[in-house]
Amino acid sequence: MMIESNMDKDHTWIEIRQDEGNLTGANNVDGQILSENRNDEDELLASLIRGKFLEPPPSPPGIFKIPKILQGPNEAELILPKLVSIGPYHHGKRNLQAMERIKLCYLHCLLNRTPTPDTTLKHLVKRVRAIEQACRDCYDEKIDMSSHQFVEMMVVDGCFVIEFMLGRTYSKILWNDPLSQSSWMRTPLISDLFLLENQLPCCTPCVF
Repeated sequence: MMIESNMDKDHTWIEIRQDEGNLTGANNVDGQILSENRNDEDELLASLIRGKFLEPPPSPPGIFKIPKILQGPNEAELILPKLVSIGPYHHGKRNLQAMERIKLCYLHCLLNRTPTPDTTLKHLVKRVRAIEQACRDCYDEKIDMSSHQFVEMMVVDGCFVIEFMLGRTYSKILWNDPLSQSSWMRTPLISDLFLLENQLPCCTPCVF
């Protein structure tokens, strides 16, 4: 009886060990499946990140407004234009409105000097409108202007800068320049054209 009992115990022990082996094997299979699934997920995420390497980084804006924290007591002297606004940041300010009429005179004279099909006002408007979004993206802040307002400003300001520089480049005055009648205006006006917040995008000159 003892022998049979021992045999029964051994048989039972063998069955238990087999059951444990089956459980261990099942756990190993489940663990392997989970590991493979995680590897697939990791590879998918790595592939998505790798795909972003091919995307060109966004171009940083080139025309910034000076942060308030960097503005000192001499803000009016170093930041704000005194006579003329160029671009959108100071466009429409009351103290700069007198120059808006002079800008239009400069535009008219520039276009009428040697008119060609490529120098008509309509042609310039069309060219500027084609790069409008690129011009807007050059500014650090969102420009709250309609498409017509923005394009008009770019055309008028761009032609003004060109005509003003032509008048300074050639010793002979090209036309009856209103600014030539007031020599005191030229120095502060030139200073305005160098202000950080008073600029046109670098892509604009290729239009004119």
